[in-house]
Amino acid sequence: MTVMPRAVDKAESTESQAKLISETLDPRCGLIPGVHYVECDAPWAMWEVCSALTRTPHAFRTMRLRGRAAGERFRASTVYPRLIADLLADVRAHGSPRGAQVPTTFELA
Repeated sequence: MTVMPRAVDKAESTESQAKLISETLDPRCGLIPGVHYVECDAPWAMWEVCSALTRTPHAFRTMRLRGRAAGERFRASTVYPRLIADLLADVRAHGSPRGAQVPTTFELA
C-alpha cells in the first residue's frame, strides 16, 4: 500500500513548529524564560503547559518566534566562522608556538 503525503497548509505548518519547554536552564545562553521559552519547575507544570500548547498553539507564536531568533545567534554556522576568524587574527597578531604558517585570508566554502 502506498501512502501519499498529505498537503499541509501554511497555518498548520506554522503552528506545528517546535516550542521549547524546559526546566531551569543553567547556563541560559541569553535565553529568557517567558520570552524565548517556557520554563517549568515541576512535572505537573509541564503537563499544564503541554495541554495549553495543544489547545491553543497560536497563543505561543510570539514566544516561538523570539526563541527561534535568539537561538539563531548560537547556531554553529554563525558561531564557528566568527570563532575561526578571531583565532586566525590572534595567531597573526601574536604568532604561534608551533611556527605554522597562517593563511592571510579565510573563506568559507
